[in-house]
Amino acid sequence: MSNTISPTRPLLLSRTVTAIKVAFWFLSGVFLLIAFLSCVVRPDFLTALTLVPAWLWPLLGVITCVWGWLHKQRKFALLLALTWAVFTIGWVEEPTPILRALGETIWKAQAPAHTVRIVSLNCANTARVLDDLKQAQPDIVLLQEVPGEADLAQMAKELFGSEGHFLSGSDSAILARGQIVPREFEHRGHFVSGTVTLQGSPPIACVSLRLTPPVSRLDFWVNGFWTDHRDQRETHRRELQHVRQGINTVDDSSIHIIGGDFNMVPLDRAFSELAPGFSDAYATSGFGPGGTGTNEWPLFRVDQI
Repeated sequence: MSNTISPTRPLLLSRTVTAIKVAFWFLSGVFLLIAFLSCVVRPDFLTALTLVPAWLWPLLGVITCVWGWLHKQRKFALLLALTWAVFTIGWVEEPTPILRALGETIWKAQAPAHTVRIVSLNCANTARVLDDLKQAQPDIVLLQEVPGEADLAQMAKELFGSEGHFLSGSDSAILARGQIVPREFEHRGHFVSGTVTLQGSPPIACVSLRLTPPVSRLDFWVNGFWTDHRDQRETHRRELQHVRQGINTVDDSSIHIIGGDFNMVPLDRAFSELAPGFSDAYATSGFGPGGTGTNEWPLFRVDQI
Protein backbone atom coordinates (compact mmCIF):
# COMPACT_ATOMS: atom_id res chain seq x y z
CA MET A 1 0.00 0.00 0.00
CA SER A 2 1.33 3.44 -0.94
CA ASN A 3 1.65 6.11 1.74
CA THR A 4 1.84 8.99 -0.79
CA ILE A 5 -0.67 11.73 -0.09
CA SER A 6 -2.15 13.45 -3.16
CA PRO A 7 -2.22 17.28 -3.13
CA THR A 8 -5.48 18.52 -1.75
CA ARG A 9 -7.82 20.69 -3.75
CA PRO A 10 -7.23 23.75 -1.50
CA LEU A 11 -3.48 23.46 -2.08
CA LEU A 12 -3.94 23.31 -5.86
CA LEU A 13 -6.31 26.28 -5.69
CA SER A 14 -3.81 28.25 -3.62
CA ARG A 15 -1.02 27.57 -6.09
CA THR A 16 -3.26 28.56 -9.00
CA VAL A 17 -4.20 31.83 -7.32
CA THR A 18 -0.54 32.56 -6.58
CA ALA A 19 0.38 31.89 -10.21
CA ILE A 20 -2.39 34.21 -11.40
CA LYS A 21 -1.20 36.96 -9.05
CA VAL A 22 2.39 36.64 -10.22
CA ALA A 23 1.29 36.70 -13.87
CA PHE A 24 -0.93 39.72 -13.25
CA TRP A 25 1.79 41.74 -11.53
CA PHE A 26 4.20 40.72 -14.28
CA LEU A 27 1.77 42.13 -16.86
CA SER A 28 1.46 45.30 -14.75
CA GLY A 29 5.21 45.73 -14.93
CA VAL A 30 5.18 45.11 -18.67
CA PHE A 31 2.49 47.80 -19.16
CA LEU A 32 4.54 50.23 -17.10
CA LEU A 33 7.71 49.47 -19.05
CA ILE A 34 5.97 49.89 -22.43
CA ALA A 35 4.38 53.15 -21.28
CA PHE A 36 7.77 54.44 -20.11
CA LEU A 37 9.42 53.51 -23.42
CA SER A 38 6.65 54.92 -25.64
CA CYS A 39 5.99 58.18 -23.78
CA VAL A 40 9.25 59.03 -21.98
CA VAL A 41 12.19 57.47 -23.86
CA ARG A 42 10.48 57.41 -27.30
CA PRO A 43 13.23 55.74 -29.36
CA ASP A 44 12.83 55.92 -33.13
CA PHE A 45 12.36 52.17 -33.54
CA LEU A 46 9.27 52.38 -31.28
CA THR A 47 7.72 55.38 -33.05
CA ALA A 48 4.53 53.40 -33.68
CA LEU A 49 3.89 53.14 -29.93
CA THR A 50 3.49 56.93 -29.66
CA LEU A 51 0.20 56.49 -31.53
CA VAL A 52 -1.25 54.72 -28.50
CA PRO A 53 -2.99 57.52 -26.53
CA ALA A 54 -0.91 58.24 -23.42
CA TRP A 55 -4.00 58.16 -21.19
CA LEU A 56 -4.62 54.52 -22.12
CA TRP A 57 -1.57 53.29 -20.18
CA PRO A 58 -2.65 54.70 -16.77
CA LEU A 59 -6.14 53.36 -17.47
CA LEU A 60 -4.69 49.86 -17.74
CA GLY A 61 -2.64 50.65 -14.63
CA VAL A 62 -5.74 51.56 -12.63
CA ILE A 63 -7.26 48.18 -13.47
CA THR A 64 -4.20 46.38 -12.12
CA CYS A 65 -4.13 48.57 -8.98
CA VAL A 66 -7.78 47.87 -8.22
CA TRP A 67 -7.22 44.15 -8.78
CA GLY A 68 -4.24 44.18 -6.40
CA TRP A 69 -6.16 46.12 -3.75
CA LEU A 70 -9.11 43.72 -3.87
CA HIS A 71 -6.75 40.76 -3.56
CA LYS A 72 -5.07 42.23 -0.48
CA GLN A 73 -1.82 43.14 -2.23
CA ARG A 74 -2.35 46.68 -0.96
CA LYS A 75 1.18 47.91 -0.41
CA PHE A 76 2.20 46.89 -3.90
CA ALA A 77 -1.02 48.30 -5.33
CA LEU A 78 -0.40 51.68 -3.64
CA LEU A 79 3.18 51.77 -4.92
CA LEU A 80 1.97 50.97 -8.42
CA ALA A 81 -0.77 53.63 -8.16
CA LEU A 82 1.80 56.23 -7.11
CA THR A 83 3.99 55.32 -10.07
CA TRP A 84 1.09 55.67 -12.47
CA ALA A 85 0.13 58.99 -10.87
CA VAL A 86 3.63 60.35 -11.53
CA PHE A 87 3.41 59.09 -15.11
CA THR A 88 0.01 60.73 -15.60
CA ILE A 89 1.17 64.10 -14.25
CA GLY A 90 4.32 64.05 -16.35
CA TRP A 91 3.21 62.62 -19.69
CA VAL A 92 -0.58 62.59 -20.00
CA GLU A 93 -1.65 66.03 -21.18
CA GLU A 94 -5.46 65.84 -21.02
CA PRO A 95 -6.10 66.30 -17.26
CA THR A 96 -4.77 69.88 -17.06
CA PRO A 97 -6.75 71.30 -20.03
CA ILE A 98 -9.88 69.52 -18.82
CA LEU A 99 -9.44 71.12 -15.39
CA ARG A 100 -8.92 74.49 -17.10
CA ALA A 101 -12.19 74.02 -18.97
CA LEU A 102 -13.96 73.15 -15.73
CA GLY A 103 -12.52 76.26 -14.07
CA GLU A 104 -13.63 78.43 -16.98
CA THR A 105 -17.15 77.02 -16.69
CA ILE A 106 -17.29 77.68 -12.95
CA TRP A 107 -15.73 81.15 -12.99
CA LYS A 108 -17.14 82.29 -16.35
CA ALA A 109 -13.72 83.54 -17.41
CA GLN A 110 -13.72 86.03 -20.27
CA ALA A 111 -10.95 86.35 -22.85
CA PRO A 112 -9.13 89.73 -22.85
CA ALA A 113 -10.36 92.24 -25.39
CA HIS A 114 -7.09 92.08 -27.36
CA THR A 115 -7.24 88.30 -27.87
CA VAL A 116 -6.39 87.10 -31.39
CA ARG A 117 -8.23 83.88 -32.18
CA ILE A 118 -6.34 81.47 -34.47
CA VAL A 119 -8.00 78.30 -35.73
CA SER A 120 -6.41 75.33 -37.49
CA LEU A 121 -8.73 73.10 -39.49
CA ASN A 122 -8.27 70.23 -41.91
CA CYS A 123 -11.03 70.76 -44.46
CA ALA A 124 -10.84 67.52 -46.45
CA ASN A 125 -14.63 67.48 -46.10
CA THR A 126 -15.67 71.04 -46.96
CA ALA A 127 -19.40 70.65 -46.34
CA ARG A 128 -19.26 71.77 -42.68
CA VAL A 129 -16.12 73.90 -42.78
CA LEU A 130 -17.77 77.31 -42.95
CA ASP A 131 -20.33 76.52 -40.25
CA ASP A 132 -17.57 75.30 -37.92
CA LEU A 133 -15.38 78.33 -38.61
CA LYS A 134 -18.20 80.81 -38.10
CA GLN A 135 -18.91 79.31 -34.68
CA ALA A 136 -15.22 79.67 -33.75
CA GLN A 137 -15.19 83.38 -34.76
CA PRO A 138 -11.52 83.36 -35.81
CA ASP A 139 -9.23 86.20 -36.80
CA ILE A 140 -6.81 83.87 -38.60
CA VAL A 141 -7.54 80.45 -40.09
CA LEU A 142 -4.88 77.88 -40.96
CA LEU A 143 -6.36 75.40 -43.44
CA GLN A 144 -5.11 72.06 -44.74
CA GLU A 145 -6.31 69.88 -47.63
CA VAL A 146 -7.72 73.07 -49.09
CA PRO A 147 -10.25 73.59 -51.89
CA GLY A 148 -9.57 75.73 -54.96
CA GLU A 149 -8.80 79.45 -54.86
CA ALA A 150 -12.36 80.43 -55.83
CA ASP A 151 -13.71 78.54 -52.81
CA LEU A 152 -11.03 80.04 -50.55
CA ALA A 153 -11.93 83.55 -51.73
CA GLN A 154 -15.59 82.87 -50.96
CA MET A 155 -14.71 81.50 -47.52
CA ALA A 156 -12.61 84.58 -46.70
CA LYS A 157 -15.45 86.84 -47.79
CA GLU A 158 -18.09 85.01 -45.75
CA LEU A 159 -15.89 84.90 -42.65
CA PHE A 160 -14.37 88.37 -42.71
CA GLY A 161 -16.32 90.43 -45.25
CA SER A 162 -14.35 93.11 -47.07
CA GLU A 163 -11.44 92.69 -44.61
CA GLY A 164 -10.90 89.07 -45.61
CA HIS A 165 -7.83 87.88 -47.51
CA PHE A 166 -6.29 84.49 -48.22
CA LEU A 167 -2.98 82.95 -49.19
CA SER A 168 -2.98 79.53 -50.86
CA GLY A 169 -0.28 76.88 -51.16
CA SER A 170 -0.28 73.43 -52.71
CA ASP A 171 -2.05 71.71 -49.81
CA SER A 172 -2.58 74.44 -47.20
CA ALA A 173 -3.82 78.01 -46.92
CA ILE A 174 -4.11 81.01 -44.61
CA LEU A 175 -7.29 83.09 -44.27
CA ALA A 176 -7.27 86.27 -42.20
CA ARG A 177 -9.21 89.32 -41.15
CA GLY A 178 -6.49 91.53 -42.62
CA GLN A 179 -3.66 91.76 -45.14
CA ILE A 180 -1.41 88.75 -45.79
CA VAL A 181 2.08 89.24 -47.24
CA PRO A 182 3.58 85.99 -48.63
CA ARG A 183 6.91 84.82 -47.20
CA GLU A 184 8.93 82.87 -49.74
CA PHE A 185 10.83 79.83 -48.44
CA GLU A 186 12.51 76.91 -50.14
CA HIS A 187 11.03 73.43 -49.63
CA ARG A 188 7.57 74.88 -49.12
CA GLY A 189 5.58 72.09 -50.77
CA HIS A 190 4.12 70.94 -47.45
CA PHE A 191 3.40 74.40 -46.02
CA VAL A 192 2.51 77.98 -46.86
CA SER A 193 3.69 81.03 -44.95
CA GLY A 194 2.66 84.66 -44.78
CA THR A 195 2.76 87.66 -42.46
CA VAL A 196 -0.70 88.69 -41.29
CA THR A 197 -1.45 92.25 -40.22
CA LEU A 198 -4.56 92.63 -38.08
CA GLN A 199 -5.93 95.95 -36.96
CA GLY A 200 -4.49 96.85 -33.56
CA SER A 201 -2.06 93.90 -33.44
CA PRO A 202 1.65 93.50 -34.29
CA PRO A 203 2.53 91.50 -37.43
CA ILE A 204 2.01 87.75 -37.08
CA ALA A 205 4.16 85.43 -39.20
CA CYS A 206 1.98 82.38 -39.84
CA VAL A 207 2.84 78.94 -41.19
CA SER A 208 0.02 76.59 -42.17
CA LEU A 209 1.30 73.07 -42.80
CA ARG A 210 0.30 69.52 -43.50
CA LEU A 211 3.08 67.02 -42.97
CA THR A 212 3.29 63.59 -44.55
CA PRO A 213 0.15 61.54 -43.72
CA PRO A 214 0.44 58.73 -41.15
CA VAL A 215 1.26 55.13 -41.94
CA SER A 216 -2.03 53.37 -42.60
CA ARG A 217 -0.96 49.77 -41.94
CA LEU A 218 -1.92 47.92 -38.75
CA ASP A 219 0.06 44.68 -39.13
CA PHE A 220 2.24 45.28 -36.07
CA TRP A 221 3.51 41.69 -36.12
CA VAL A 222 5.46 42.47 -39.32
CA ASN A 223 8.84 44.22 -39.10
CA GLY A 224 7.87 46.59 -41.93
CA PHE A 225 5.17 48.12 -39.72
CA TRP A 226 7.79 49.36 -37.24
CA THR A 227 10.30 50.47 -39.86
CA ASP A 228 7.63 52.41 -41.79
CA HIS A 229 6.72 54.38 -38.67
CA ARG A 230 10.39 54.99 -37.89
CA ASP A 231 11.01 56.26 -41.42
CA GLN A 232 7.98 58.52 -41.21
CA ARG A 233 9.38 60.17 -38.09
CA GLU A 234 12.57 60.92 -40.02
CA THR A 235 10.48 62.40 -42.84
CA HIS A 236 8.64 64.62 -40.37
CA ARG A 237 11.97 65.73 -38.93
CA ARG A 238 13.15 66.87 -42.36
CA GLU A 239 9.89 68.66 -43.07
CA LEU A 240 10.02 70.55 -39.77
CA GLN A 241 13.68 71.38 -40.39
CA HIS A 242 12.60 73.08 -43.62
CA VAL A 243 9.99 75.09 -41.72
CA ARG A 244 12.44 76.09 -39.01
CA GLN A 245 15.20 76.99 -41.48
CA GLY A 246 12.79 79.22 -43.37
CA ILE A 247 11.73 81.00 -40.19
CA ASN A 248 15.35 81.50 -39.12
CA THR A 249 16.20 83.19 -42.43
CA VAL A 250 13.63 85.92 -41.84
CA ASP A 251 15.11 88.50 -39.51
CA ASP A 252 12.15 90.38 -38.09
CA SER A 253 10.32 90.92 -34.85
CA SER A 254 7.04 89.30 -35.87
CA ILE A 255 5.18 86.89 -33.66
CA HIS A 256 5.61 83.42 -35.19
CA ILE A 257 2.76 80.92 -35.37
CA ILE A 258 3.10 77.39 -36.77
CA GLY A 259 -0.11 75.42 -37.03
CA GLY A 260 -1.84 72.71 -38.93
CA ASP A 261 -2.06 68.99 -39.47
CA PHE A 262 1.26 67.61 -38.18
CA ASN A 263 0.08 64.02 -38.65
CA MET A 264 1.88 63.03 -35.44
CA VAL A 265 1.10 63.29 -31.76
CA PRO A 266 2.82 65.85 -29.46
CA LEU A 267 5.01 63.18 -27.84
CA ASP A 268 6.75 62.48 -31.14
CA ARG A 269 10.50 63.22 -31.01
CA ALA A 270 10.31 65.00 -34.37
CA PHE A 271 8.87 68.03 -32.56
CA SER A 272 12.32 68.68 -31.12
CA GLU A 273 13.09 70.39 -34.46
CA LEU A 274 10.91 73.30 -33.31
CA ALA A 275 12.65 73.71 -29.95
CA PRO A 276 13.60 76.07 -28.49
CA GLY A 277 11.40 79.05 -29.18
CA PHE A 278 8.03 77.44 -29.83
CA SER A 279 5.52 76.10 -27.32
CA ASP A 280 2.38 74.04 -27.81
CA ALA A 281 -0.69 76.24 -27.34
CA TYR A 282 -2.84 73.35 -26.09
CA ALA A 283 -0.28 72.23 -23.53
CA THR A 284 0.23 75.76 -22.17
CA SER A 285 -3.34 77.11 -22.22
CA GLY A 286 -5.69 74.63 -23.89
CA PHE A 287 -9.21 73.85 -22.69
CA GLY A 288 -11.01 70.52 -22.68
CA PRO A 289 -10.20 67.33 -24.61
CA GLY A 290 -7.66 67.94 -27.36
CA GLY A 291 -8.18 64.98 -29.69
CA THR A 292 -8.68 65.92 -33.35
CA GLY A 293 -8.15 62.72 -35.33
CA THR A 294 -10.48 61.49 -36.45
CA ASN A 295 -13.81 63.34 -36.26
CA GLU A 296 -15.58 60.07 -35.42
CA TRP A 297 -12.88 58.85 -32.98
CA PRO A 298 -10.91 61.89 -31.73
CA LEU A 299 -8.27 59.88 -29.86
CA PHE A 300 -5.16 61.57 -31.22
CA ARG A 301 -4.08 65.21 -31.18
CA VAL A 302 -2.40 65.40 -34.56
CA ASP A 303 -3.42 69.03 -35.15
CA GLN A 304 -1.51 71.64 -33.17
CA ILE A 305 -0.73 75.36 -33.03
